[in-house]
Amino acid sequence: MLGQVVETRTPPEIAAQIGPEIEAVRVQGARDAAQKARDAALSGGSGAVGLSDVLGAFREGRVAHLFLDGAVRMAGQRSPDGSYFPEGEVPPGVDQAEMAPERDMGERMIEMALGNGSEVTVLPEKAADVLSEDEGVAAQLRW
Repeated sequence: MLGQVVETRTPPEIAAQIGPEIEAVRVQGARDAAQKARDAALSGGSGAVGLSDVLGAFREGRVAHLFLDGAVRMAGQRSPDGSYFPEGEVPPGVDQAEMAPERDMGERMIEMALGNGSEVTVLPEKAADVLSEDEGVAAQLRW
């Protein structure tokens, strides 16, 4: 459709006709970017996958672009110094009793990303399967 002449059509007709193609391009672009971050992580490059690794990258200020599956709910906990960790993971020198539960780590990660100048992509449902093996989260790292 994007190669067709649309001069004689009204804007709503044009939108109805090309909307699905534009959406498909958007979904594929999000999938490709998340896959690139995932591939970088799995090859030892500048990427992170899974809640523990991505939160660790946030603590180091390394996240350039956060990718989330918006349908996945991630719980975690906050340490006394305000750092976030997955459930069951406790930093050295801190007792589990000092950790505060955090019900929505996805929201916390979005807040951290925006506060650090990082990009955030909540993957469209049709692209989110790329993170299905990674707890629904990945990041492209600055270094």
